[in-house]
Amino acid sequence: MNFCSRFCLASLLLLGGATESAIAGQPTETSRPNIVFLFADDQRADTIAAHGNAHIQTPNLDQLARDGFSFRRNYCAGSFSGAVCVASRAMLMTGRHWMSLPREKPQHNWPSEEVLPRLLTESGYDSYIVGKWHNGKNTLLNAFSEGGSVYMGGMANHADFQIQDLESGKLTAKRDAGGFSSEVFANEAVEFINKASPDKPFFLYVAMMAPHDPRNPPEKYRELYYKDRPPLPANFLSQHPFSFGSNSIRNRDESLAPWPRTKEMVSDQLCEYYGLVTHLDEQVGRVLEAVRNSPQADNTIVIYTADHGLAMGSHGLLGKQNVYEQSMRCPLIVSGPKIPKGESTEALTYIHDLYSTVGTFAGIDIPAGAESEDLGPILNGTAETVHDSIFLP
Repeated sequence: MNFCSRFCLASLLLLGGATESAIAGQPTETSRPNIVFLFADDQRADTIAAHGNAHIQTPNLDQLARDGFSFRRNYCAGSFSGAVCVASRAMLMTGRHWMSLPREKPQHNWPSEEVLPRLLTESGYDSYIVGKWHNGKNTLLNAFSEGGSVYMGGMANHADFQIQDLESGKLTAKRDAGGFSSEVFANEAVEFINKASPDKPFFLYVAMMAPHDPRNPPEKYRELYYKDRPPLPANFLSQHPFSFGSNSIRNRDESLAPWPRTKEMVSDQLCEYYGLVTHLDEQVGRVLEAVRNSPQADNTIVIYTADHGLAMGSHGLLGKQNVYEQSMRCPLIVSGPKIPKGESTEALTYIHDLYSTVGTFAGIDIPAGAESEDLGPILNGTAETVHDSIFLP
């Protein structure tokens, strides 16, 4: 789709309320946009009603899609381990493909001077983390110095886990979260937005744990889909049709249920998965409402995406340790000032393209080592694509 006829002025580079100097690359503190980055965990791209799924309830993400721009072919660029979310987050935060990151314990040895939140902080942003951090304490402290309700780890029971705060570069003692993960993280995000200073731009990074397993949504949301079951994926199989040539098909995700997969088992898991997504959507709605009601609503960009997708019965698989479409593809919606409303593109994008995209929004220089493409030209209509192809090893 060609958006040039509608957005032919490349100077409108998405910086809400930006002055001429900001557009030229020298933004002032008050002109630079706030950025709210909402990051789901294990969310398939086909789990948003506005994007064509008539069997799921996501009213808040639907509204975000109507208010913003959807990238419909957005992908995680693969992984260096079965913990795909670790690699996805490493790529997002550094703007580098995982094959360009240090190979020994890559989650602990990012180039600290190039980590996105640190760059934003050094350029004058208040950078604040909420939620899941699955890449080690050292990298957390490289990236952020402030945050609240931080969960240090990969997966946990959504209703029973511990969190910490990050204050002046130090983690506080662990404490019980005292609520369901999506609600706890949304509470923290809303509080941050309500208290944010109008005199300084902020980068609010909210990494949810849902809809990652264990699939234990609050009962109301589980029953919603048990009473009206969604169909199985069109490519459902009871058994994967060939060997991967390794033990990857026997990893933790694939051990959540025996083979052959039964339709009944996958249907149950899908109901619980959809329940987690709908509950997450409700909490996202609270964050979006806080943005709308804030004095800075007209100068705030919201980005919604996920670290990768999930098989959920497709091809006989349950997890994300494969490069099938449903496992590597995930949603991406961008909304805010000067961003087209209700538009979408089929252009190929990577999650780690958001590194350069956010950097451009904020008016910072992108490090030379970044392997990330700014999505701004697609958003402002000066380009139809930024990648001719993508590679998912």
